Amino acid sequence: MERLGSPNIVQWLITALLVVIQPLQAQDAEPVETGFPGIHTDYLKQLSTLSRSQPKQAIGSLENRLEQYPQWHRGRLDLARLYFLDGRYGDARQMVRQVMSEAPLPDTVRENTLRFYQQILFAQRQQPLMPSNSDSADWRFGGDLSGFFGYDSNANSGPEDADIGVDNRRLASSALEASDHYGGALLALNAYKRTDEFRWRHYLSIYQRSYTDQNDADLGNLRYLGELTLLTSSHWQVGLEWELSHYRYGSGTDINDISLTPEIQWRDKHWQISVQMEYRQRGYNFRDQQTLPESDKDADILGIGVDYQLRLNPNYRLSLQAHRVTNNAQADLYSYDATEVGAKLFYQTQPSWALWSQWYWRSSHYEAPEAPLYDDEREEDFHLLRVGWRYKVTAETSLSMTLSNYRNHANHRLHDYERSQLQLQLHRRF
Repeated sequence: MERLGSPNIVQWLITALLVVIQPLQAQDAEPVETGFPGIHTDYLKQLSTLSRSQPKQAIGSLENRLEQYPQWHRGRLDLARLYFLDGRYGDARQMVRQVMSEAPLPDTVRENTLRFYQQILFAQRQQPLMPSNSDSADWRFGGDLSGFFGYDSNANSGPEDADIGVDNRRLASSALEASDHYGGALLALNAYKRTDEFRWRHYLSIYQRSYTDQNDADLGNLRYLGELTLLTSSHWQVGLEWELSHYRYGSGTDINDISLTPEIQWRDKHWQISVQMEYRQRGYNFRDQQTLPESDKDADILGIGVDYQLRLNPNYRLSLQAHRVTNNAQADLYSYDATEVGAKLFYQTQPSWALWSQWYWRSSHYEAPEAPLYDDEREEDFHLLRVGWRYKVTAETSLSMTLSNYRNHANHRLHDYERSQLQLQLHRRF
């Protein structure tokens, strides 16, 4: 069985997943679809200067910007213009076609856009034997590098009280909550390709978080994520996501995940909704001398969920999620059903500053008594509240701070804990 007083693996993994993806949250929290010019005014001034001196860097910068704001049609037309000047006529045509099919353009703008499209075709016919510098099917590559440090009030997710409500047993002081400082880094590489019919994405990340004293709470993660999305129309898309992930927790536990997640999504100008179904296979490897058979915790995990995103106005974006998860472990002791609900609000005060908040709740009910410590099933309510701010030093570099509070209410005192974190992070996109 799990060693008395060791951090609960299930709740730890929830926390670990939230921490691992945190460097991406500030990026994902930006308004996904916005065509309001006020947000982009300062950026367009920088782009205009950059395009005159370093046109290829301007193209890369605008491509990254459009990944964050995929329905910024003015930016997409500007990218088409830069492609055209660079001789990338296939890419320029794709950008213009996408704007023509998705944007409700005024008559005058539509006429000018059509004339530009005809100009692209004419230029392409003038050089039939000369290939363009690129093509719409080419891959685009990029990456992210983050460094961070922080304070954790309960690094090992231990209970506050040594009395766990089991006869006269008491936890050792090393198993109780203990504060510590930590530091770490995230390196992520991605490859992206889009055509008129589909979108490919590959993502590889390496993450390490190390504590000063509580080394058993150190976390390492190696993750590969692949995604293929079919763009069936301007509103509908169908996708499949697959993931391979390895977690190394302290000096005692390795966790390996393999998952497949099909998804269907519908999006409009101001909102989008998606439905996902997930199958995940999880395997445990205990490197220390625990008596628990590894196969007892190995599990097949099934989930279904709905995500909804709404752009309230040019500065606000709201996202909501609701998921149902069933963890079928080899032993009923570790099998459970869970309901997850979450919300995230993003507010961009000005182009360089942004504030965001996140709330997440998970209710879990286990199938069998947690013997031999307790003679009844475990029930838990896990709450997360997170607030943060981000300042963009440049278009590619940002500084952020995040304050998080975790609270796990459990009917078994061994798993009842509270935890707070304060983290500062420097992020660079390349």
